[in-house]
Amino acid sequence: MPACLFFGWIVDKYDRRKNGEILAASMTLLLVIMALLCAWLYRPVPGLGVPDYVVVAVLLLAAGFALIGPYSLLAGVFAGDLGGPAAAATACSLIDFAGYCGSIVLMLVGDRGPFADGYLLLFAVFGAGAAAASLGLSCVLVCAKRRARQQYM
Repeated sequence: MPACLFFGWIVDKYDRRKNGEILAASMTLLLVIMALLCAWLYRPVPGLGVPDYVVVAVLLLAAGFALIGPYSLLAGVFAGDLGGPAAAATACSLIDFAGYCGSIVLMLVGDRGPFADGYLLLFAVFGAGAAAASLGLSCVLVCAKRRARQQYM
């Protein structure tokens, strides 16, 4: 809930035409967090003085913050921006469809190969990949909106 409130406040506080930049910033933060989680799971830092489970819990909490806030915006604000009044429900459904497809792929891959030992590594690797893909798409959104603004002027 704090992430939803925070990102909602940011969208309301700043220019509505900056939604792509907000999404790009949050996906960059998520990508950094997921990279840290992957690095920690691969090779924890000995002698840090903090138990492994505390570091993983804090990184998962930060990842949830950087993920859930923008996801709630996608389901509401961005769907209305992308689809307009006539196709907002369709845009929202397509966003949810992409999330469900990702979870199905995650479950199908999760029982095979190097990920069969634990879902935490699977979550970290696929989360980093999804964050990178979302970052790329949000950059495309930013460029498309800027181009549309320049053509409008």
